[in-house]
Amino acid sequence: MFSLSQFLTYIAIVDITPGPNTVTAMSNGIRFGLRKTLPFIAGLFCGQSIIMTLVGLFSEALFLYLPSIRPVMLAVGCGYMLFLAYKLWTSGGISAKKAAPPKAMTLGGALLFQFMNPKLLLFALTSMSNYILPYFHTFPAIAAKAVLIPLGGVCSCTLWAAFGSIFCGFYNTHAKWINRLMALALVYCAIALFL
Repeated sequence: MFSLSQFLTYIAIVDITPGPNTVTAMSNGIRFGLRKTLPFIAGLFCGQSIIMTLVGLFSEALFLYLPSIRPVMLAVGCGYMLFLAYKLWTSGGISAKKAAPPKAMTLGGALLFQFMNPKLLLFALTSMSNYILPYFHTFPAIAAKAVLIPLGGVCSCTLWAAFGSIFCGFYNTHAKWINRLMALALVYCAIALFL
């Protein structure tokens, strides 16, 4: 049975944790301000929607023609969540200065950036194959989720950009405990896949 709470917990954790998109958004927010970071956030939304749709259709085709792949995808999704939990548990703060790009990223640049973002590609595969496709099979349902899921990324990156240096300072001060709390929530999501 589809669990909205598990799905939203997973989406929120993956979206808010530091990764290429959040660090770039924060860096742009600190260096250029929120207004000049909005094209990056728009490109992020477009790129994530395209990737979610493509991954959803690809995964649906796999499930249709190779039904035995479902347990494998479930195991890969669980493994990815546990890997993310481990990385969060052992990670520290982030440095916006190290990740600072030379200029604010454009909409097109951000869109293309999504196709090189390994965290997003694995996130798309895991969310579609473990939370969406077992319950929703039509193209409109996949497309709707492919638009709704990236909204979390937009909210997260807008938050990271808007609060840039303030949020970065708070996060770095409390990174160990924030990361461990999010890691435990990811372990819960991984275990819940099998319940």
